[in-house]
Amino acid sequence: MIEIQDITLKEYFELDNREEYDFAIKYTKSLYNEALDIFEIGDLTVQSFGLVKDLQFDIEQGIKWIKLLDYLEILTNRNAKELVNYKLIAICRVKSYLAQEVERINTIESELLSYVATSEEQSAGIEGFNKFGTYGQKRKLATTFNTTPYEIEKWKYSDCLLELYYQRVEHDFQDKLFKIKSNKH
Repeated sequence: MIEIQDITLKEYFELDNREEYDFAIKYTKSLYNEALDIFEIGDLTVQSFGLVKDLQFDIEQGIKWIKLLDYLEILTNRNAKELVNYKLIAICRVKSYLAQEVERINTIESELLSYVATSEEQSAGIEGFNKFGTYGQKRKLATTFNTTPYEIEKWKYSDCLLELYYQRVEHDFQDKLFKIKSNKH
């Protein structure tokens, strides 16, 4: 078994060879990857829509240390110079906590907002909208509230999720109502 020291994030960054630590971080779940909210960040759904969406994307892509520090600065109101003095294990556990929160949000979105495209929509090329990422959600909200997608990014995530879910339920209702009415004529 590899024996490594409990160093700070700064000391980790200064290492000439990080291979042993990278291996430990990747494969030692009980030590490095146990989710722990040491900064008391709490429920991410109270954060801004833009922050949550960006964090979802970056975690799914494999977040880099510098980007993680950017998020931690926002979420903890601490600067990077202070954050790098925390132990590497602690920062890894916070990273795991954020990944766990993102997974929870992904599950909520999947349950509330998932949509199966019709064969007609697939034939028409609906998958072409995938290249816009979350812009479609921001645009839909912005259109509803007569504002810009960039303003929507500042809104609380849970408020945006509620509106998107409402729009989804309303769309499903209107679609079913249209089909019922069409069958009567």
